[in-house]
Amino acid sequence: MTTAAQGNSAPRTHKTSTYRIGLLGIDTGHVVATAQLLMNPDDKYFVEGATVGCAFDDTDENFFNFHRVEVYRKTLTEEYGIPLAASAEELAEKSDAVFLSSIDARQRLRQFRAIAEAGKPVIVEKPFALSVRDAEAIFELADRYRTPVFCSSSLRYAETFNKALRKQKDGAILGIDCLGPLDLQPQLPGLFWYGVHLTELLFTALGAGCRTVWAVQGEGREHYVGHWEDGRIGTFHGDIRQTEHHKRYFAMLHREQGEKPELVDVRSAEKPDFACLLEQAIGMLRTGISPVSQKETLEIVRFMEAANRSRVSGLPEKL
Repeated sequence: MTTAAQGNSAPRTHKTSTYRIGLLGIDTGHVVATAQLLMNPDDKYFVEGATVGCAFDDTDENFFNFHRVEVYRKTLTEEYGIPLAASAEELAEKSDAVFLSSIDARQRLRQFRAIAEAGKPVIVEKPFALSVRDAEAIFELADRYRTPVFCSSSLRYAETFNKALRKQKDGAILGIDCLGPLDLQPQLPGLFWYGVHLTELLFTALGAGCRTVWAVQGEGREHYVGHWEDGRIGTFHGDIRQTEHHKRYFAMLHREQGEKPELVDVRSAEKPDFACLLEQAIGMLRTGISPVSQKETLEIVRFMEAANRSRVSGLPEKL
């Protein structure tokens, strides 16, 4: 499978000074953050190049975050003057691009099918999908309609983390160990909730090429070990206790010539990593090329799916 940008047909692009983004799904506070960063020029981290043109909500009333939807809807419509579309299809028609912003990834394939034929670029909220099967189906639709698709945890673009990754002094990165919260949510099982952030840190540092993952569960914590085909190792330690004290993300980078590993406080920069993510998304709207390849996005889903199997089996699982 190839990305639209790598295939025989060029991706659809639409050049404009300001892109109208449609929000498909308003079950997360990220939709409010998106409106604030794109539509309030007084915000210190205002992101130029796009605005929110409309929104559509079809949240399942049984979804765990459903009780917050009305608050998000009122904020979008009353504070930012964002109109509501009558359907996903209407939203896609009225937009230059779609932010598939619902965190209910159970609905991801259904929602993508509704907008795919419009051929508009799509930014997908994490997690990309809850299964490899759904992820592959989404990309098949994207290829068919030459639709650029981008999905990432905002931690991939956290400034402090990226600054550390760019250092060349001690050579290439041989491995990474991460620590952070691992809140669990039955409707987005295992790693498909908070675990996507920790998973993304591994792949940002090491890229694609993971072959096996092993989950080890303890009291209030879980540990995951990923083995890459070239011998590198990426691990993360997830805190599932959901206390305010354990909400920070750390990464330990191991390099070829370093005398000691480098400890990185991933989100210690003043600039919100979500603003950095939106900048990347707008870049994709201009070029038609996703900053994260289909191959890597699919492998991240494979990793989480295999990790969830390992949580049950207690054994290393192949991706």
